[in-house]
Amino acid sequence: MAQNVERFPVLERFDHVQACTSTRTGGVSSPPYDTLNLAYHVGDDPASVATNRRIFCEQIDIPLKHLVLGEQVHGTCVQFVSDTRQSGDVIPATDGLLTSVRGISVGILTADCIPVFLAIPHHGIVGLLHAGWRGIWGDILGKALAILNEHADVLPSQVHIALGPGIGPCCYEVGSDLAQKFRVRLGNHVIRNQRFLDLHQILRTQCLLAGIPASQVECHIECTACSSDKYFSHRASSGRTGRMMSVIRLR
Repeated sequence: MAQNVERFPVLERFDHVQACTSTRTGGVSSPPYDTLNLAYHVGDDPASVATNRRIFCEQIDIPLKHLVLGEQVHGTCVQFVSDTRQSGDVIPATDGLLTSVRGISVGILTADCIPVFLAIPHHGIVGLLHAGWRGIWGDILGKALAILNEHADVLPSQVHIALGPGIGPCCYEVGSDLAQKFRVRLGNHVIRNQRFLDLHQILRTQCLLAGIPASQVECHIECTACSSDKYFSHRASSGRTGRMMSVIRLR
């Protein structure tokens, strides 16, 4: 695995699961998208994005044509990708993707929001959720767990989670009303210094409340805004930047 690709041991200890997130380095895009921008929708040169996607997929050894993404709208729609004819498609208005099909890689794009990796090894299911504050408030994790239970009788105790890189409570200041809403729902521990949301802690708390064992939740707590030389950060760049890609698949 290339040095500019980050892995998640809690998931990759299962031989048939591959889970990783790109960084912003190692691509061909020019500033402010330098260099491994993997999103077409941010204003970058499409030819550069296409080259970057080829670079990334080659680094992680997946066929680009088998990569399935959702059209992320900061919502809570979670869908199963169950037909290989969807490979290479962008699924409209979808922020969460699950699959049990070997050969399909599901992915999301982030630049401060949290990529939430899910693996249910004994059922042969993996997935990814795009979790910003709106999706978290709308309980995209709970929606995914409900779909897993309905689709395959998956229990929360069988789910393994990795929370990828995202903005930390050091940098994620929000309005006092929003901070208070999260404080009332989940407790003081998810807020720092009155108005700074801890998205990783919120998601971890939601995992535990849902019944996922703490030993099955891995948090990557490096802040994307503090480390904007390594990661794309919407907040640190005032909104003009690229996107990392997170990918999970069944080998």
